[in-house]
Amino acid sequence: MKNLIIISTYFFFLSGCKKEQIVSAQNTISTKKKPDTVKIEDKNIVIFINPTLPYIDSLKNSYKNKDDFYTVADDANFYTAEAGDYIIKKGVDTININNRKILKIGTKVINISKYKPWTLLLYKKGESQVKNIFSLDIENEFSNYYVKNKENSDGDLESVLINNKFNPSNILFKNEFDFNTDGLKDYILILNKEDNLKTIILIERTKNNYSLSFANDNAIPCEECGNGAESFYDYKVEKDNIFFSSSYKSNENIYKIDFKFKNNKDNAFILDKVIIYKSEIGESSENKIVLDKSTFGLKTLKDFNYSNFISKYILK
Repeated sequence: MKNLIIISTYFFFLSGCKKEQIVSAQNTISTKKKPDTVKIEDKNIVIFINPTLPYIDSLKNSYKNKDDFYTVADDANFYTAEAGDYIIKKGVDTININNRKILKIGTKVINISKYKPWTLLLYKKGESQVKNIFSLDIENEFSNYYVKNKENSDGDLESVLINNKFNPSNILFKNEFDFNTDGLKDYILILNKEDNLKTIILIERTKNNYSLSFANDNAIPCEECGNGAESFYDYKVEKDNIFFSSSYKSNENIYKIDFKFKNNKDNAFILDKVIIYKSEIGESSENKIVLDKSTFGLKTLKDFNYSNFISKYILK
């Protein structure tokens, strides 16, 4: 029950002053008694702000009905725990600190007393600002702050890399191989997104960082997108080749389709061969059909569109 008290007035602030704040991390301090300073390394981190015990006692005494106080505390506990679990899954560190402390992250100084208790601060390595939010807003605010989606698909890279480490939460497949033969491991990933949409991305490793070679939302079929007609069921990388297999069901036939993309000298994966196994619904016999570049021309994995390919070359 003591833990419930510590976070109890979260919703008091939520209903009375729900307002996001962007403020400088280089805050000045103006208190008579110098607060304690907590020092940590400069890194991405989410700061949970706890109240002091005197503050809790004062707040508890402000409630005429103590049951109301504990009811609010129970709700606050739930949302705070949910926020903590979400942040852990995203691979970002957290710290709990009361609002009488000074937090020094690298050279950045944050005066915690300037913020409401039972709120969170989002901090990104090397930034001069923090963002103050409520725990029930963590999913939206975390994505907006740490994962800034861009039209050039950099958001796909940032969604799988946090603190320069892979975040496994939405990675369906991951293979490492040196596709550009520079001696460093590169990566090909398939991400599982909302509504079972799958994105294939190629990540190039540099000496100290990663860069996005490409991301394609249209190369891999998703069941919901095809109303159950499409499914993706196999994927592998061998030497300089990327293979994936899918199935497609029309009104009369079932197609099992194997795609082979081959890396060329320009580090562009070109569709090299497509093998189709066609059978009528309810029949066990299959007809094998092989398509190559003489049929479909030059198609790169970066720009490949699965649905268009099916319509043009298989269901024609």
